[in-house]
Amino acid sequence: MMKKRTFLLLCVIAAAISIILTSFAFLYYNVYDTEVLAFDFEVSDTFMASFNLDKDAVHFGSIPRGSSGLRDITIESDKDSFVILKPSGTDYLNISKNYFLMPANKPTEIELKVEVPLDAKVGKYSGNLLIILKRPKS
Repeated sequence: MMKKRTFLLLCVIAAAISIILTSFAFLYYNVYDTEVLAFDFEVSDTFMASFNLDKDAVHFGSIPRGSSGLRDITIESDKDSFVILKPSGTDYLNISKNYFLMPANKPTEIELKVEVPLDAKVGKYSGNLLIILKRPKS
């Protein structure tokens, strides 16, 4: 019983620290740059994947149900930045890194992964990834 209480107390403390640090990041930083990246993919019922390497958006191509597709993007800024990534349009997109500090002039690679569940509807999906760069208030 005592171990359970100690574990619960540690979880509450960790959550409180996380909330405080996130609040600090949002209050201490101003938005100075944003970019919207379009992405799309097609859910298929065959086991054959296809690719689209056009540069106008992040194209995942055709992804069979129960599979996943990966793409990498690289972001960089000439200022130290707090980076926030906000996907919209589908719940299937996962981002490897989010809510982080990025040093100036240091390219940062982010993995985008579309995970299509077995029960997904066949069809075309699209969305946007909003990239927000914040810097410390002056």
